[in-house]
Amino acid sequence: MSSGSKIALTTIALTFLVALMAPVAQAQFQGTEPNPLAPIHLNEIYASHAGTDDQEFIEIYNNFGTPYNLDFHMVLVVEGEGGGAGTLDRAYVLSGFMPSDGYYVLGGTAVANLDQDLGATNLLENGTENFYLVDAGNQAGVDAITALVGTDLDPEDDNTTTILSLASVLDGVAIVDGDFPATDIVYDGLPTVGPDGSFFPAGVFRDGNFPAKWRQDFFLDFDDDANFRVPRTPGVSNTRFQANIGFAGPGDARMYVFGEVLSSGNSATLLVTGAAADAPMGLIISRQISLTPFKGGVLLPFPPEIFLGVATDTNGEFTASLPGGFGEKYFFQGVVIDASQPQGHAITNTVRVDFKN
Repeated sequence: MSSGSKIALTTIALTFLVALMAPVAQAQFQGTEPNPLAPIHLNEIYASHAGTDDQEFIEIYNNFGTPYNLDFHMVLVVEGEGGGAGTLDRAYVLSGFMPSDGYYVLGGTAVANLDQDLGATNLLENGTENFYLVDAGNQAGVDAITALVGTDLDPEDDNTTTILSLASVLDGVAIVDGDFPATDIVYDGLPTVGPDGSFFPAGVFRDGNFPAKWRQDFFLDFDDDANFRVPRTPGVSNTRFQANIGFAGPGDARMYVFGEVLSSGNSATLLVTGAAADAPMGLIISRQISLTPFKGGVLLPFPPEIFLGVATDTNGEFTASLPGGFGEKYFFQGVVIDASQPQGHAITNTVRVDFKN
């Protein structure tokens, strides 16, 4: 190959790389990751819980695992609620380098693993909000954005904020309550998480860390004392869900397995929810799948390698703790006695649980 050809190919490669890494300013994101190639991302946000809101935090994750300078970076919160929508509510200025563990936590004084103390209580509003992680470029950029706190960033009412012209957006997410989209607004096409029923979620998290997506069907535990159902995890890896592989049968019973990576010493929670209350349930566990028709659905191999007779509680739920280790994968499924179903049974989906060494 001639030197001229090599130069041409190099130029094309560099042009392509620059295009990939270019800021996303002046463009709406339309529900996608604002900048998937950015070195840091929003990873977990806890904004509402029982009692006094003293556990609120925003967690940033460095997915490249290399030192990253946070100078001139900011976390912005734009109101999405009703008449105040578009107002820049908060502008938090970051500085220094990302910690070596890859997590940077800004939040309330009482939050664990805190890197930036924002004050004691009531830092984030409990209604539709738009969160941005941006690079303002320099101190003048930081000052220009900070001066806009309390003002409307969407003066043209086109659901596009002036943030896109003031900074490079590295990441963003909108957390919404039941008023969206009737009266509340998500700006700039940010990915949307929520509502939790008709309520604002207590907190949102990626299923594991970035590049995992935001979990859409589970939210952090509103009970800040129990912190059990899906625990908040500032400064450490997020809760991970084991793979749902489907095969659900009749009824609304669903199975989830979530918690830590199931290596030795770790544990995860098995949850069946949406089942009949106070009902007998069979828990089927097998290392292989060989589907067997049953009562309008399909089961794992039956009889299975392991069959446990259990029961749901008064809320139609069943929980159990699974220890890590074993070094094998197993498939879990539940069958619940349910008189409301045509053939008297509800069948959950199947979850593959990877037990690592």
